[in-house]
Amino acid sequence: MTALINYHLATDQNDVLATLTAHTCPDDGYVYAWVDPVYNLLVWELGACPVDTVIASLQTNIGNFVNSHWNYTDTIADPHQRILTIISQSRADAVNWLNLHTTADIAGYVAGQTTQLQGYILDAMNTQGITVSQ
Repeated sequence: MTALINYHLATDQNDVLATLTAHTCPDDGYVYAWVDPVYNLLVWELGACPVDTVIASLQTNIGNFVNSHWNYTDTIADPHQRILTIISQSRADAVNWLNLHTTADIAGYVAGQTTQLQGYILDAMNTQGITVSQ
């Protein structure tokens, strides 16, 4: 049988905080350990940060979303409105992808990082030559 999740029985609240800090993803701040709702010295923890892998996959897919929306917004003459539409539709696709391909907790966390998500979309737009940065 394979273990589902790890746990740590802390000695005090400082140990709990240290465990939570040790289980915080360095790139995005997601905490992948949780204090038990009944016993506050029991900390449930995943073996590794799950968000970094999700974000890497999401970034690949965002490139596809941006490309698709670039192609399907060619009838929008106003460049500003076209860019806003591409961003809005790509964001909606990203949130949908997260909801389909990860847990509700991780999907909510990544989708809630609006500035970071916007950055992924802008990066994809720049990579594809849709925008020019200064």
